[in-house]
Amino acid sequence: MEVSFLKAGVADLRATNAQQTAKLDSIIKTMDEARGGWRTLLLVGGASGSVGGILAWIIPHMRG
Repeated sequence: MEVSFLKAGVADLRATNAQQTAKLDSIIKTMDEARGGWRTLLLVGGASGSVGGILAWIIPHMRG
């Protein structure tokens, strides 16, 4: 009787562990996909800032 109770408990733990592993894999996949998006946003923001800085320097020097 006690052995069957322990076997059921272990089976339940294995099922729960499998669910948690699947959820963790999903979170890792989402983070990997988001990582590329952040790089793109940083690249666009950096390029825009550089162009804006260059224009801010050029415009006053062309007038004078």
